[in-house]
Amino acid sequence: MKPTSLTCIAIAALSVGALHAPVAWAHEESSATGVCQGNLPASETQLRKRPLALANEGTASAFVSCSLPVNFTGPNFAFTVTLINRRSATATVNCTFVDGEIAELGDTPSYRPKSIALDEGAGVLEWLAPDFGLSFFTSHANLSCLLPPGVEIATVGSRN
Repeated sequence: MKPTSLTCIAIAALSVGALHAPVAWAHEESSATGVCQGNLPASETQLRKRPLALANEGTASAFVSCSLPVNFTGPNFAFTVTLINRRSATATVNCTFVDGEIAELGDTPSYRPKSIALDEGAGVLEWLAPDFGLSFFTSHANLSCLLPPGVEIATVGSRN
């Protein structure tokens, strides 16, 4: 079957429309089980790595460090962490986004703390470069969170 001129016009219009489509956010999200770990062996004994989260099942708070193998640069980059409180009491979670720690290159790290008070259920912390007066974060960044008992990190992600 030979295409008609109307078919060719429709294809051309769709092609031009595709060129002007809105830019989609590139989003990467990983389970905390694969990208997070306790900062010391003592912390590890309180943490349980489940398929969908890294949970503090101990009786004391535990430090957790996380990282993603992504490009952290760009004006719209955001780093996110999804947290879940499995207890009925409100839990405060303190996390610090560590930006630019490459000692071999002479970088001085910047520490960007945030906190969230979680009732029973989920919440998200998000770091955006403009929130700190920056155009972009460095290409090497990580996260450290102090998880109270009963709190877990479900996912760590980024969008750009």
